[in-house]
Amino acid sequence: MPGVKKVRFASPPVLSPMSHDELDDYEDYEAAEAAARAAYDDDDDDDDAEPAPKAELSSVAALVLIALSAFGFSAQALIVKFLTRSDPVPPMEIVFFRGCFQFAGCCCLLGLYPPMCRAPSRWFGDSCNEMKWLGLRGLVGFGGIAFSFQAVSLLGIAEVQVVQTSTPVLAAIYARVLLGEPWLRLEQCAAVVASIGVALQFGGHQQTHGSDHAAGLAFALAGAASAGGVYVLVRYLGTVVKVDWPILMLYQACGQMLLAFPAHIALRGGAIRTVFSQRSVLLLLACGAMGFLSQILMTRGMQRVKSASASIARLSGLPWSFLFQAVFTSDPVRGRTVAGALIVVASMGFVVHAARLKSAQAPPGKVLVELPTYAKVRADDDDEYCGDSD
Repeated sequence: MPGVKKVRFASPPVLSPMSHDELDDYEDYEAAEAAARAAYDDDDDDDDAEPAPKAELSSVAALVLIALSAFGFSAQALIVKFLTRSDPVPPMEIVFFRGCFQFAGCCCLLGLYPPMCRAPSRWFGDSCNEMKWLGLRGLVGFGGIAFSFQAVSLLGIAEVQVVQTSTPVLAAIYARVLLGEPWLRLEQCAAVVASIGVALQFGGHQQTHGSDHAAGLAFALAGAASAGGVYVLVRYLGTVVKVDWPILMLYQACGQMLLAFPAHIALRGGAIRTVFSQRSVLLLLACGAMGFLSQILMTRGMQRVKSASASIARLSGLPWSFLFQAVFTSDPVRGRTVAGALIVVASMGFVVHAARLKSAQAPPGKVLVELPTYAKVRADDDDEYCGDSD
């Protein structure tokens, strides 16, 4: 039969009637032949056996990870608020220390965690093309984090979160302009509705520090625009390079470390602090740990769910921001901020529905999973690959 392996076993020649000793030898031969056949059959069974399925996150578990990461990013914003208000640490210095913590964590993953281990010479990519695109990813990702931290230092964390919730709307616009992807009517409606919610944050503040408020909103918008750029860039990266997700996070960390102080000077952040209180050191460590762990949770969760479900789970960070601002800071929660949040959340409903339509229109077997902080991978790809969050 075709495809069936055959083995020919030699038989001992029989030239004359066998003696008792020869008969014993022949019986030994038959026993050896039977053992050989049994071993061969066992090898066939091993070859035909399907490999055990790889343990993967369920959709519910993935959504839980994304929700936990949203909580972690809200807590990180609260820590940044503490650092910039009570014991003032310039926002760009916080970005630098966060990058250092993330860099150390990525090096531990790449050097000590068996599934991700690789030679240090390969930590920054295997080709110049990879390094070029990953470097661009680190640059754009730095903008998302740096502008967000700068905004938190000037605004309430809830206001910043409301503005940055519009990131997926901006990403849809970028995808249309830069990648030529379709911009559905639903996404156009989402852009209009989100603009109304963001515009509400600019009014109703008759304060002596009105210029700080306007600057804070400008930084929040710049952070949202940078994060939208990350969405589109990693979507494009999914077709250009494919690397382990700790490498993407490593480049993001390098961007934070290398660009934080030039940005501090460009933004006229004042004197660079070199002495920190014990409280500030603990808060800096907490900020780095919270940001790094939330980044990992977001990455792992985004690999296993569709973009529509992930977008809903990410909205869970918005209530935490309002709660943290009301309980732990002196910034009042204004009605305009609440109204703006409701409007932006409504616009996300349009984005979620549009994402489902796009997914339904994708050809079978080519369903894509959006990874807003890292590279986009196919739903059936190995989960060692992914692409970050901010």
